[in-house]
Amino acid sequence: MKLILKLTALLFITSILSQCSSNIKNYQTTNAKVSGNCGMCEERIEKAGNKKNEAKVDWNKQTKIATIIYNSSRTSKEQILRRIADAGHDNELYNATDSAYQELHGCCKFEREVEHDHSSHSHDDHEDIYMASSTEVDTMKTDGFEILYYSYYKLTDELSIDNTSKASDYAGSMYRLIKRINTKKLSSKSQLAWKLRKDLIKENVMNIANSANDLDKQRSYISQLTLNILGLMKSSKLKSPIYLLYCPETAGRKGGSWLSKENNTNKNPYQNNTPEPCGFLVETIDN
Repeated sequence: MKLILKLTALLFITSILSQCSSNIKNYQTTNAKVSGNCGMCEERIEKAGNKKNEAKVDWNKQTKIATIIYNSSRTSKEQILRRIADAGHDNELYNATDSAYQELHGCCKFEREVEHDHSSHSHDDHEDIYMASSTEVDTMKTDGFEILYYSYYKLTDELSIDNTSKASDYAGSMYRLIKRINTKKLSSKSQLAWKLRKDLIKENVMNIANSANDLDKQRSYISQLTLNILGLMKSSKLKSPIYLLYCPETAGRKGGSWLSKENNTNKNPYQNNTPEPCGFLVETIDN
């Protein structure tokens, strides 16, 4: 019976791929767990995720798995799952808001996982940190270091366009995220790396968040943060190669490093609007 189900699923995915590949350019395919119960849920999930010539979602109500095919140059898995959560359906990255969930039809109200509410924080959470606004990171489910890496890329992207306020927001999200890392699911090597670098990362992002109005000061902490994130990356399995880049033309000409998913210097967190982007490749991390 299991073999029949696997073959059926394979045929289904193959069929979807063949139908979508001609309509969606640069397409990639991935799977994601999405909570729901019935045919109404299926219609709502797919309607929220689908976007003409950009994304196609097919949700299976038996397995609760969504097959997602998307144009990687125009959208991302995160953006698609964010729309699905906004429609009321918890998924592997985002939880729906309580109001969105309550608007679902009675038969669609799936059983929700009980999870600590991270939207409210104790006094201790904020006494040493700038009151950064929450970002999508605060509602993402975490399992390992991936969301920490996601936050880091968002932070450096904002600095590459001189957006100090948004950079502070992502730094604040990283600060709160540190408490949510589940070390029990990490390898022994990653647990050791986390033990050594956790407090250093916390200090790095706290300093960035507390410097919301000082671009040069924010940038001065990026190289330190980069080396600490790099230590985590080298301790765990990566989904794709990561590039360590270096720019000697930072403020004060001290030089600075950053990590990128692409081997180019277009999004240099130390510079913006320069005729010739500064930087060169130092190392490729491909565990």
